[in-house]
Amino acid sequence: PDGIPINAVYGYCNMILNIYEKFKPEQIIVIFDTKKKTFRNDIYKDYKANRADDKFKEVHEYSEKIQDVISLLGVHNMYPLRMEADDLMAWLSTHLDGKNVIVTTDKDLLQTIPVDTRIYSPIKKKIITLQNFEEYTGVTKDQYLNYRAVTGDKSDNIPGIPRYGLARFKKLDLTNLTDEQQIIYERNLQLMD
Repeated sequence: PDGIPINAVYGYCNMILNIYEKFKPEQIIVIFDTKKKTFRNDIYKDYKANRADDKFKEVHEYSEKIQDVISLLGVHNMYPLRMEADDLMAWLSTHLDGKNVIVTTDKDLLQTIPVDTRIYSPIKKKIITLQNFEEYTGVTKDQYLNYRAVTGDKSDNIPGIPRYGLARFKKLDLTNLTDEQQIIYERNLQLMD
């Protein structure tokens, strides 16, 4: 009635409802990034520099309303300080009892999959577990962090070692990197771990 657009609030609530209906969880925790610089910006100044936040502009603009409404639905909201939402989700996945589901489109969180946690990609409508991890990523869970450190992460503006993809990574001997490759690899490990 007061003219405030509710598309983002409605869409977010609808997403929460869909997740609830799919997994029937005992509790839902939503973790919001604070949009502040994190320790990763100290390591690499161009971290997330290419992010096009326009596609999430409406969600960011109405995030307080979203948080208020989903709180009324019994959803717990959390906000990390110098960490990112991903970091807090990873920590919670190892500290909450029971079987946990992390709902995200971010591949970074795949490295966190312990025995009792599943990752659900709402865009791909796919559940990733330890059992189908290699089928989904192309590498084992033990190789995943190294794979990401070598190949980089375009969505976070983290360049990998030039001309390395999955096939070339599988043939790579990490003890045989050039000095330049070693610098990239070690920086990326710090950013992604």
